[in-house]
Amino acid sequence: LREFVEAVREDRPVTIPGEEGRRAVEVVEAAYRSAETGREVSLPLEGTCRSPKS
Repeated sequence: LREFVEAVREDRPVTIPGEEGRRAVEVVEAAYRSAETGREVSLPLEGTCRSPKS
């Protein structure tokens, strides 16, 4: 996120495209789902990602 903010402030392209970041988050979400269920999780994920717990 820091890199994105700096790129916007400096009016330059981002180093990591948003789609690549989204895929990384999807992999982490799949790992969480797998750990919770004890089952294999296929990518791409279907449905929405969880909201952070408060």
